[in-house]
Amino acid sequence: MRQQGWEKRFAEVIEAARAQPFEWGVSDCWRLACSSVEALTGEDRWPMFAGQYYTKGEALRIIALHACSFEDFAGWFFGARPIDPRFARDGDLMLVRQPGMDALGVCVGSSIAVRLERELGFMPRAAAAKAWEIG
Repeated sequence: MRQQGWEKRFAEVIEAARAQPFEWGVSDCWRLACSSVEALTGEDRWPMFAGQYYTKGEALRIIALHACSFEDFAGWFFGARPIDPRFARDGDLMLVRQPGMDALGVCVGSSIAVRLERELGFMPRAAAAKAWEIG
């Protein structure tokens, strides 16, 4: 369930992500998703993986330990209901297919905020392969 005042907390998460350079295990797409979920629901999911990976290879190893794909891993970890990306609301999680490794972004208006390997980027909502409802 989304907690009162989530909109302000979510906006703060997005603004903080704009200012941070990409770093595996610190400010990557998984951290953005966890921070967004916490802003909406108050549930901090990050501690389960904090300090567990600092490279793409380590991230892929963790995913392989828990699921057969990044998509399955995200669905399992967040326990969120899959939805059609066209109906996602601000803060819902969105899967974006990327060469080499998919990325998890968050719905922001008509866009997807996604942590790319250089910066926080914004893609059209149509780029989402899947979405999950948060709260």
